[in-house]
Amino acid sequence: LTEKPWMFQFVWRRDKHRIKEKCFRSRLSSSLDEALQKWSKLRRKYGIEVFQAHLMASVNVVRQQRTEADMRAAQILQQLGDASPSTEEVLSVLTLWGFGQNHARLNVLPEGQEWVHSDTMGLCRRRGPRETAMQLSRGTRVFANFVRLLCKWRKAQSLPDGSLLPPCTTLTINRGYAARRHRDAFNAGPSLLMAFGSFSGGRLRYWRHDSGRGCVDDLSSEDCELLDVTEGPAAFDGTRAHEVEPFLVVHGNDRYSIVFWTTCGHDRVAPADEAFLHDLGFEMPTEESLAAACQRYCLRRIVDPKLARKGTGKAPKCKIVGECSPGVRCFQVCTFPNLGLQLLRGYFYAEDELRRRCEGCPKRLAKLDSCLLNPSLFRECNPLDDAAATEGGNEDAGNHECLRAASPSHGFSEKKK
Repeated sequence: LTEKPWMFQFVWRRDKHRIKEKCFRSRLSSSLDEALQKWSKLRRKYGIEVFQAHLMASVNVVRQQRTEADMRAAQILQQLGDASPSTEEVLSVLTLWGFGQNHARLNVLPEGQEWVHSDTMGLCRRRGPRETAMQLSRGTRVFANFVRLLCKWRKAQSLPDGSLLPPCTTLTINRGYAARRHRDAFNAGPSLLMAFGSFSGGRLRYWRHDSGRGCVDDLSSEDCELLDVTEGPAAFDGTRAHEVEPFLVVHGNDRYSIVFWTTCGHDRVAPADEAFLHDLGFEMPTEESLAAACQRYCLRRIVDPKLARKGTGKAPKCKIVGECSPGVRCFQVCTFPNLGLQLLRGYFYAEDELRRRCEGCPKRLAKLDSCLLNPSLFRECNPLDDAAATEGGNEDAGNHECLRAASPSHGFSEKKK
């Protein structure tokens, strides 16, 4: 067989906003010298060497600053021994940390900004197969002392009401921006937030009674609570609307904040990564700790039948979503069917509610019909029928909590009955 001649081409990609990729290509050529000449012209035309030099310089500066922060954290940990770091020591390390330009946090970007200073450490969701989607962030292992210091500081904190701190698998550090109103999408439990620095304002506006549906901009500012996160940490449900009020920096310092939270899918973490997170000081959630934290703070409560009313001999509480009454077809979610309907495992959904969430899409409706026939995904069962079949049907009637869909009669999309 006759071998084909080699073809040469130079390609340079610049991913500026992580949404649209800008790509420069030279023309294909069978001569390497000719390809080099074409690439040299293209590079001079678009100033690619300037872009590359600026990019490498900024990356090196950020990495050097993070290395200095990690070394300073190691010194503090060595000096403290078993003692806990103070807020001033944590702030001194945060000021050394090099923040990159994060273009991915689109839901918190203030108006007019294209990026924010925000980094995430610990367990993160990555694209790919479901079995390997949960991995450690890139800097978690490299700057382990920095992460260990923040986790050690967290363990020494206490909430104003004296309740236990919620578990966490991940932490996010922010600098110098007021997050706009948003809801967190991948939280599996309550979040713990505290702010550092010399500034005025910067409190957290929190809509405690937000239903979790609808546009966040439609919420009234009069319904929010103001949480002062400078005096001590505050726990809140990230799936409900929240934002940071504008702040004014004093004495040339900046506003820093740390958020400890639990990511969805934490049960799929690799054993080696879970052991490393334990070594760093993260409090990995258990069924008991996560259920207790969600019951206190979260809109989406996790109810384990083995834990609810244990030893009382009464039926556990169950969640029913949609208009449900005895005789209505209901389905319990056994495993996530990947329908994009925002279903929660273990909850009971009325059939009409499931079809309403399909929004009339024929493909979704057809896939829903096939999934409802799969007993490993859905289990047809109406808990109200089971309650009516017990003694009088009234003793356990209060153990079922109904979440109704939005209607003109009330402003919440899911409301307790």
